[in-house]
Amino acid sequence: MPTVEELAALIQAALATTPADQLWINPDCGLKTRTYAEIAPALRNLTTATQQLRAML
Repeated sequence: MPTVEELAALIQAALATTPADQLWINPDCGLKTRTYAEIAPALRNLTTATQQLRAML
């Protein structure tokens, strides 16, 4: 499961080439094949990383 830091780094890399107002963070990363116990923390990490980066913009 990706950590908040790993996800934030990926989002920052995307922001290096894509304007923030054109970047859509999409959690479609194989969630259909995961259990809810795996999905909930992964989505929490993605949400936290996104919120942290938005606060910096």
